[in-house]
Amino acid sequence: MAPSDIVSRRLSADTLLLAAILLIWGIAAFLPPLNADAAAMLRFAERMWDGEALYRDLIDFNPPMGYWLDLIPAGLGRLGMGTPVFWFVVFCLLVIGGSAVWAYRIVRPSLSETERRVIALVGVITLLVRPGDSFGEREHLMVAVMLPYGALAVQFLRGARGWPLGWRAVAAALAFIGIAQKPHFAILGAAVELLLLVQGGPKAWMRRLEPWLFLLLGVIYLWATAALYPAYFNDMLPLAADNYRIFDLDRGIDMITGTELPPLLIAALCLGPWALRSGRPIAAVLYVLAVGAILAGLLQFKDWDYHFLPARILTILLAAYGLARVLEGVAPRILAALAIAMLALGGNLSPPLRLQLDYLKSGAREVETLIRQEAGGRPVLWLTQYMDPTAPVLNYTGNRLAMPFMSLWLLPALYEDDAPGPDGKLRLHPPEARSSAETYLLDRVAEAVVREKPALILAETAQDEAAFRLRPLDYLEFFAQDPRFADALTQYRPLKRVGTLRVLKRIAAD
Repeated sequence: MAPSDIVSRRLSADTLLLAAILLIWGIAAFLPPLNADAAAMLRFAERMWDGEALYRDLIDFNPPMGYWLDLIPAGLGRLGMGTPVFWFVVFCLLVIGGSAVWAYRIVRPSLSETERRVIALVGVITLLVRPGDSFGEREHLMVAVMLPYGALAVQFLRGARGWPLGWRAVAAALAFIGIAQKPHFAILGAAVELLLLVQGGPKAWMRRLEPWLFLLLGVIYLWATAALYPAYFNDMLPLAADNYRIFDLDRGIDMITGTELPPLLIAALCLGPWALRSGRPIAAVLYVLAVGAILAGLLQFKDWDYHFLPARILTILLAAYGLARVLEGVAPRILAALAIAMLALGGNLSPPLRLQLDYLKSGAREVETLIRQEAGGRPVLWLTQYMDPTAPVLNYTGNRLAMPFMSLWLLPALYEDDAPGPDGKLRLHPPEARSSAETYLLDRVAEAVVREKPALILAETAQDEAAFRLRPLDYLEFFAQDPRFADALTQYRPLKRVGTLRVLKRIAAD
């Protein structure tokens, strides 16, 4: 037998493709840029290790679970064996890969050979390739850690002998950790439990460990949050409720007519009858998870791609499982060809290294180089409503953001309903007309600038940022309303512009 024959028998075409995808996209995950939301939360976790208190010194209204998870890579980065970003990527790959492999092992005995190959290939594509610049988002991690729990739900519906109680508890705990990152994610767990209650019957459902463990962990989580972070309920949630506009008509129309929700709704309507009536538990569980993920994205009332990432992943997995039934007995090389076509035709599936090569040519990379040269390791103040590219850049340079906020998300909300004056500019609110939130923003930023003495101040142009809808507002002028900030600003001189970004350098000796 020729050596080539031996290789072809041992390594089929789809296996080689699977290995290539894992290698190429796995390496790409370590290269800049890191997802902006993930980078911002990781940076806050690093500051927590420095002794800053979440929701007191670090202002955000996301629940603490995401920060607790980020404490792991942030802590490993402090040991000197790799940066926090490196360990964050390692952590994500281990969590996503470990969850996927475990879920696959649970359902593997109930799959045909073709189904195994299709699920393995499409699973890797959806979990590693499809996220693109959303790699490491909370939605990405959540959908991965839900998979073992979903796989055990499949076993329950099949009436198969389940895994030991301890492993079931681990799967449920992992699912809860994923859900606890955002309250909307609870819909996925509720959807699965409702399916099991209806199809498995009340008595069998009541004997399951998972719903009661979810309840227990939920109570403990709420108690721990209230005990450790009283400011979360007392200050952060009211701040968000007053200033974070969840829904308005324009956003609702954008979502309904956008690129995310309509395709998912069509897919759900088309796949639903088959998934729920086919008698195949895998299809039913994937379907209710996908519908739950659609609802979770819908409740966030924004047509943002990462909000619907779990729904896309689960819908593609469901469609792939159905397709595997049609492809039963097809040769591995045909399956590999179909997977390659899926990668090639999906223009938004993030071709290998596209994001990384784009970053090398971007203004963000220019700013990163500038900060390294001009600020050294000193803090910088970056005034923008966006966390992209602020958070990734500062993760790579290691500089501290000289304010307690991740971005100026609060500022556009404060001027949401203000009309420009005759000169086309927004009028700053006089002190007597300021809300408590506006006073809070001014005070906390001015306080931080005086304390941190940032080496650089980087200020975006508000009219170029989407939330201001082309209405001019000077960020430096806004914060200079506080005498402390105005006095500090006299110690800076213009350095250069990078696109619309103004860069000022501190000239006073510390």
